[in-house]
Amino acid sequence: MMIESTSKSRTLVAHASDLLICPRWIIERDVDFTHCRHGGRYESDQSACMECRFGPGCRWLDSNRTSTIDAASLSDLVQAIDSACINT
Repeated sequence: MMIESTSKSRTLVAHASDLLICPRWIIERDVDFTHCRHGGRYESDQSACMECRFGPGCRWLDSNRTSTIDAASLSDLVQAIDSACINT
């Protein structure tokens, strides 16, 4: 689906970005970074991350941080929302 670069598409991106605030808050609340030696940054090549019980949530948070979201396309944001529904 193509979306023209109009003020409406920017509004859709802003709304999609805002929808990610709630799952980020829920996952951040549930993930315990107290003993994380990576500081809450998911490292796919580290066995500790792959075996950690918070791995899926941490991976989602790491790929959907605010700096990543700010540069994301609408398609990427919709995909993040879909995956947030699965992880929360």
